[in-house]
Amino acid sequence: MKLLKVDGIAPTAKNIRNGKYPLIAHFYAISRDQPSKNSQRLISWLRTDDGQTLINRTGYVGLK
Repeated sequence: MKLLKVDGIAPTAKNIRNGKYPLIAHFYAISRDQPSKNSQRLISWLRTDDGQTLINRTGYVGLK
């Protein structure tokens, strides 16, 4: 896969986080009912440094 500049803006993590790169998608976790304890634990873990490292290593751009 080749990442392309759009309007001269490269798809770097910095440009994606600050909103300069125009082609982004947000991902959400939604539950119809009250989330289970395991769902809550997963969401909490994904927000930790380890979770953010995993997100970044898999090619996504984390919050940090």
